[in-house]
Amino acid sequence: MNDFTGNIIDLRKRFGEKYEIKPNITIEATTLDDLYFKTIDECLKHGRIYKIDSGSFKDENRIQFKSATLIVKHPTARPLAPIPREGIPVTTNDDKIEQYFWEYLMNGDLKENEHYKYASWIVGIKDKITKLRHRNIPRGTKLNQLEWCINHFIEEGYGTNHCAITVGCADGLKRYDWKAKTDADKGSTECLRQIMLMIDEDKLDLSCFFRSWDLVAGLPENLGGLARLMEYTAEMINMKALEKDKDYPMVHPGTLIAYSPGLHIYEHNLEIAKLWIGLDK
Repeated sequence: MNDFTGNIIDLRKRFGEKYEIKPNITIEATTLDDLYFKTIDECLKHGRIYKIDSGSFKDENRIQFKSATLIVKHPTARPLAPIPREGIPVTTNDDKIEQYFWEYLMNGDLKENEHYKYASWIVGIKDKITKLRHRNIPRGTKLNQLEWCINHFIEEGYGTNHCAITVGCADGLKRYDWKAKTDADKGSTECLRQIMLMIDEDKLDLSCFFRSWDLVAGLPENLGGLARLMEYTAEMINMKALEKDKDYPMVHPGTLIAYSPGLHIYEHNLEIAKLWIGLDK
């Protein structure tokens, strides 16, 4: 038994009967801050422990849900970032989330050796000089998928299941075959793989899929950014509906739903997670 496993076992003794490995977890929350607290608590109680054989932080351990569905009723409520508590560190704030939204979700242009950004798929690569492929693997698209979805809602109506934004491609798997001298040279695939936009009862709902997801350092900024994407998209739909003189009702951000079979807490973030649920002593 390694130290991490022993630490988790000792921690779960304090949970008592509340501890149980569960194959499927659904967590409902009112706000993103509420979701963050509940998801850490559920992961420590119900996640499985295993050693990482391949990928980020190889040979470290993590605790991970078998599958997790997260539902946030009011994802755009401020603050988007976790609310700081006394003595408990947070990994982002609303200013960082705003920067993440504009730079990583809405600016698709890439540096020469950059493998991808979510934006290079969501809004596409606009710079005509930027190469679409890196080491012969696509790292984005020339199609602005978000703009296409907005226009499709306006031209075809709100009742559609067509507006699914794809992030990444099949050939991306080949990046894992790259020979690398350093961690910076290693190839990877996009963690966020799909965004689905739907309008139901005048509310714009966003569903997303993450193949792998860092609960402590990644989720707060990722979901904060996607909440901003919901706001932006709703605003653009309303603006274009007015421009096109469409007799459509005003659309407002609705529910944010995220699914992942790989949502986890890394060994090096365990102490932060324990702080968040008051089990640091």
